[in-house]
Amino acid sequence: MLKSVFFRRLVIMLSVAMLIAAAVMLGGYVFLSKDVYADIKLDELHPSLDAAEQLAKEYMAGEIDKDVFERLAAKLHYRDTDAQKSAYPPGCGKHRQAHDSTVVLIAKA
Repeated sequence: MLKSVFFRRLVIMLSVAMLIAAAVMLGGYVFLSKDVYADIKLDELHPSLDAAEQLAKEYMAGEIDKDVFERLAAKLHYRDTDAQKSAYPPGCGKHRQAHDSTVVLIAKA
């Protein structure tokens, strides 16, 4: 049966088609999954961002003392840092960017 030229060509074409389909699916997964995963994790960080924003507004308005602000900001910073470590998959290069933005947010406040 393998001596049939038509059957051999059919098997080769199907094998090549399956390899191309697998490569396309893998490429799509690699490029799209990182962004989707990061977006999901960043959506989980929005409540912390809102809390940091509210804390900064209260401090700038003089409603809380500097000591209270620093203590609460440190708690927010450490909690957000732990969450950001899991927000980006390893090796995607975005972890440092997210960590630095939190430090800037707390430093500006």
